[in-house]
Amino acid sequence: LQLPALLVAQNRLGCLNHILLTVRAVEAAGLRCAGVVLNQIGAEADVASMTNAKTLQVCLPLPLLARFDRAANELPEPLFRMMPEIDL
Repeated sequence: LQLPALLVAQNRLGCLNHILLTVRAVEAAGLRCAGVVLNQIGAEADVASMTNAKTLQVCLPLPLLARFDRAANELPEPLFRMMPEIDL
């Protein structure tokens, strides 16, 4: 379909390695990665989860499109704009 990939990762220790390797794999497959979403659904915030977003912005030339947590009740604006119009 040649659609851009959207990478969603759990915001925790180890996710930076996971994200960087996955972005490389997406690009190696000839696809484009539209950005990254950090998902914070699990345990309490720790040092890794509090600093991952800032580290990603330094290491990765892709937008950090959203951060989800337990309080999220709607799709953040950057992701909403990416959705195609669907006629039902």
